[in-house]
Amino acid sequence: MKTYQANYDQIARDHIAYWRETGRNPFQEEGALARNENATVELAKLYLKPGDRVLDAGCGMGDLMLRLREYDPYGIDLSEDYVQIGIERGLNVQRGRIEKLPWEKEFFDVVLATDVLEHVLDLNKAVRELLRVLKPGGIIIARTPNEEELAVDTPPYDFVHLRRFDHPTFHLLFGKIFGCEVLEVVVGGDVIHAVARK
Repeated sequence: MKTYQANYDQIARDHIAYWRETGRNPFQEEGALARNENATVELAKLYLKPGDRVLDAGCGMGDLMLRLREYDPYGIDLSEDYVQIGIERGLNVQRGRIEKLPWEKEFFDVVLATDVLEHVLDLNKAVRELLRVLKPGGIIIARTPNEEELAVDTPPYDFVHLRRFDHPTFHLLFGKIFGCEVLEVVVGGDVIHAVARK
């Protein structure tokens, strides 16, 4: 876990340094990033209701949270550097691991996990925790790269994307393994969104 943490901290530092200098993300093409974020926000707003408590799991600097401020967004991220930026932006964020969330059972109406499930070490443990803090009937929305070609060697980082997702994978993960109702799985560009009801 220490190696994984150090790796993620380095990714966050590199991301933030580039972002402070250029205003952009060094790991994603700007047009694709904007399309992906817009698609996630539009999809989330189909399921969100006024007053809903929303968790952005793996919130990074809080970009999605800023766009969902009319709800009640909370964020958590593994990187202290990302969390500090979220706090500077006035967001309700804290440092922590998705595999061990600090909130009580059934605390959230909606959980978002965007660009995070492909990174976690223990996928089943992470999803189990995300569902633990989700209310019965609540919605989980996940976004990952779609059918991504994984690289074993990704210098300068030891851990980047640890698994690939596609349409059947999400149906099996949320529907078969965790017993949720898969409401939709949407492929757009190079990403895939899955929406499931607990």
